[in-house]
Amino acid sequence: MNFTKINELISYGVSNSTLHIHIVPTDVKNMLNSEGLKQANLKLIEALETIKTRPEIKDDNIKTIFAVSPILRLGALQEMFKKLGFSVSQTKSEKFLQIFPNAKSVYQASLPKSMLLSPEYAERALTAMQGEINLQNEARNSIQSNSLFHDTSPSQLNQSRSLANTMQIAKIGNRGQLQ
Repeated sequence: MNFTKINELISYGVSNSTLHIHIVPTDVKNMLNSEGLKQANLKLIEALETIKTRPEIKDDNIKTIFAVSPILRLGALQEMFKKLGFSVSQTKSEKFLQIFPNAKSVYQASLPKSMLLSPEYAERALTAMQGEINLQNEARNSIQSNSLFHDTSPSQLNQSRSLANTMQIAKIGNRGQLQ
């Protein structure tokens, strides 16, 4: 299966009736700290919003969004997926256990395509993003109040613009209108 990169964390591919998402952490150790998890959550939402715009998702044969990985055994990642409506469980599938032969356990997350395209998903994504953005704003405000310099770096501005664009996309309903 060929995977298409969406962002530095997520790529996707299609096989039969399933759209597979692949988490590609460049630095697993950093991803597992609280800041890394916040970023991973936002990148997952961004990726799912992008997938909603791709032609593959319009294929009537696609029924499920699916991820499988040993890293999904981590409670924080499971919660991240569950907040968006995914069901998460440990898999005993020989096929997946062979893909990850050195893993102690392998977990899978699945989301019906109908859920991804629903207003309920849009609300879940918006709620999750707003929570992460509020946490980031609190942290930034705390840092700025303790700093001699109150300038925002170009990197922070780009990140803010990206988050604003993602939030705008999340507000767009299935009919392409702002809700």
